[in-house]
Amino acid sequence: MSRRRHKLHPAEKPVEVLQRCVELITPGLTIIDPFMGAGSTLVACVLEGYPCIGIEMEAHYFHLACQQVEDELQQLGLFASLPSTAPR
Repeated sequence: MSRRRHKLHPAEKPVEVLQRCVELITPGLTIIDPFMGAGSTLVACVLEGYPCIGIEMEAHYFHLACQQVEDELQQLGLFASLPSTAPR
């Protein structure tokens, strides 16, 4: 199921498809998206645990992509497990 209900960019790809592409890349490599648009590739990288760099010349889409990545990082933070030494 798609994470977003509507496209944020005219050429946006589904994050789920990009996750499958990212999984094909050797672990530990940094993924560079020189045309990041709304940030779907970067979100896929975050979900799969890959370091990534995005480049976008349109300020509107750059800020959208930053927000998408930030939202995903915060969402992942909600499900982070507590260290075993944390008080219960």
